[in-house]
Amino acid sequence: MTHPEKLKEDAIVEALCDIRFTASPDVPEEVVIGWLIDCGRWRGWKMRRLPSSDIPASIRRSEEQLRFQPSVELRDVDRPRLIKIGSNVISLHFMQPYPGWQNLQPQLREMVDALFSRIEDVEVSRIGLRYINAFQHDRHRISGVYDLDLSVCVDGKKLQAPLNINFMDRPKPTHTVMTRVASVEFVRGSLSPSASAIADIDVFTPESFSAQSASEVLGWVEVAHNLEKDAFFALLPGEIVQDLKEK
Repeated sequence: MTHPEKLKEDAIVEALCDIRFTASPDVPEEVVIGWLIDCGRWRGWKMRRLPSSDIPASIRRSEEQLRFQPSVELRDVDRPRLIKIGSNVISLHFMQPYPGWQNLQPQLREMVDALFSRIEDVEVSRIGLRYINAFQHDRHRISGVYDLDLSVCVDGKKLQAPLNINFMDRPKPTHTVMTRVASVEFVRGSLSPSASAIADIDVFTPESFSAQSASEVLGWVEVAHNLEKDAFFALLPGEIVQDLKEK
């Protein structure tokens, strides 16, 4: 599917890629975290311990939701980006202003290369690529969720009330796309006062997924990025896309 290379003003408030992995059981958790902290362009970024770091390792290992929680956050003090690291997870986050895929992609590659070069016998069990978008009327001509290319009917009547809807697509056996669309009434956290609608698009692997090489992971991410764009532009009416695309 063909899309504009770039919009005049994107709606992205956060773009992130998270990778869940297992390392050799012979390597202590704190060593895995230390190895990942001490490499890549994030060396020297400001470090902050996260709440999960206070949970005993035995408890984290026994609870899946805790096992994949990051323990430390490394934040770039000069640019709006950070990396989170745990004994079984690593993720890269970019906030506004989004630097574009051409700048994000090399840093994703560096993160993946660091994981496979620093940790022996690593196996990736899940990858997620997620873009959170906040539309604004003055920037994107979107005054609310019903300006998007969707409609919801109840009892045969189009709904006009505030909306919070999730839907899933599986365009490939290795990629699931979850799209979440919400009116601002349903969203917590810091948003621009002029935000009018939220589109959260998350592409992730199936439960049976496994990868043992950096090339497998990076190949998956490339496909996921194209599917992200497909899902995003599917939400926008054609005339708005034409108006917003960079000439």
